[in-house]
Amino acid sequence: MQTVSRYLLDQLVIAYINGYHGRNPKVYDRRLTLHRGVNNPITFTFKNEDQKAQDITTKTYELNIIDSESKKSVLSKELINLNTTQATSLTIESDGSSTGTTARATVTNSNVTGSFEVGFFLDGTSISGPVEITNVNSTNNAGTSTILNLKFTQQTIPSETVNVTAGPKGSANCTITDGELLPLDAKFYNFAVREVKSDGSREVTYSDTGYAAAGTIELLDGAYPEFVASREVSSFTATPDNKSLAKLSSEVPAKPGINNNKALHTIAVYTKNFSGAFKVQGTMSNSSNKNEDDWFNITMNGQASATNTFTNSTAVTSFNFTGVYQYVRFTWDNDAGNTGLIDKILYRQ
Repeated sequence: MQTVSRYLLDQLVIAYINGYHGRNPKVYDRRLTLHRGVNNPITFTFKNEDQKAQDITTKTYELNIIDSESKKSVLSKELINLNTTQATSLTIESDGSSTGTTARATVTNSNVTGSFEVGFFLDGTSISGPVEITNVNSTNNAGTSTILNLKFTQQTIPSETVNVTAGPKGSANCTITDGELLPLDAKFYNFAVREVKSDGSREVTYSDTGYAAAGTIELLDGAYPEFVASREVSSFTATPDNKSLAKLSSEVPAKPGINNNKALHTIAVYTKNFSGAFKVQGTMSNSSNKNEDDWFNITMNGQASATNTFTNSTAVTSFNFTGVYQYVRFTWDNDAGNTGLIDKILYRQ
């Protein structure tokens, strides 16, 4: 038996938001790796020159990915402050007399989603500035409530009941989706994180303690299945034979080598004021000199007839059919007096 390990890892990036004074230099920073075909989550931690996480609850940051050749931004994402715990009706107990006071807070466990941890920072109603959890005690009142010790460093302590979220200090994340990577080539890119100020200006954050602002991203493909564009058929010619209808497309490879006996084929038919008949035909012949007798009609969508009719259609109509064929083609004809057309067909298998 072969045993295969897979690693569930978070891609973590450290961004420095204060100057460097020669302490705790960062020697090595690996590049980020993005994979086409899946969503790619990335977490950022914002630290100062002493490697201490900084409070970012009131700040906004954005990630920019830059094409290293054209120097143009190809993707921009706003980072979301990472909050992992929510609580309603958390009661802060304090006289509210001064800043820098340590206070207690009580919340019923049934009102909490997630779990509080030492070092998490609270954000909520009437709370501004860093509110750090310095101790967590879940044994009060027979285990039905959680007691938090809080440290307020920038404001007086409100003595009231609030709804809060809590998360690790200085952490934000974003997810780069499969769809956002579709237009990008597999290669190396640069990335940078900027703080978005209240006046709309941008301020630098650093990728290391040597004042470098840019990091490196490598976009890879091949690890996961990727989106493949549909084959577009938009050219139709007149056909004098009696096997097809009046208009006929060229033959389209049906890729039998990648299909099995239940191979699914889908088409989207784009019409413009079209009234008439439409058919899909297939062949098992791989000869370059196929004759009309090599082609046969294919029934679609489980219908009894291979002929599909349209009436004054200006819409996109989808069909599907199954089977293994060497080639398929599309044929259509107008009803008497109709001048509409089938504009194009998108085909995938």
